[in-house]
Amino acid sequence: MNSKKIPLNKYHFVYFKIRVQYWIDYFGLREWLCSFEFEDNDEMHARVWYDLESYTCKFYLAKNFNDSIEEKLETYIDKCAFHEVFHLLLSEFSSLASKRYCTQSQLDAAEEKFVRKMENLVWNKLV
Repeated sequence: MNSKKIPLNKYHFVYFKIRVQYWIDYFGLREWLCSFEFEDNDEMHARVWYDLESYTCKFYLAKNFNDSIEEKLETYIDKCAFHEVFHLLLSEFSSLASKRYCTQSQLDAAEEKFVRKMENLVWNKLV
């Protein structure tokens, strides 16, 4: 079953960038050099890539969302920005943990679980 796609435009992409910057400032992650890309991605609405050696990162926003989001689109985009910045917040932890005796898949699952818990704890108090 194909779900209906919600197309995003330049306004949504600019809004995403503004909100990412807000959350970076909020969490004090100003040492990072950030870039952004508006991409075709059917698997994720947003994602972040980072390099700890150079403290560079790139935030990606999908050009289309599926229609399963339950809140206002701008609120959901802000939540995506919050979520991806939280991954950046955990980047050093994630990198250090990956050097221990566990698989990358276990690390990814643990990181995602922590981000979701914090999102549920903090997000509802902020909005």
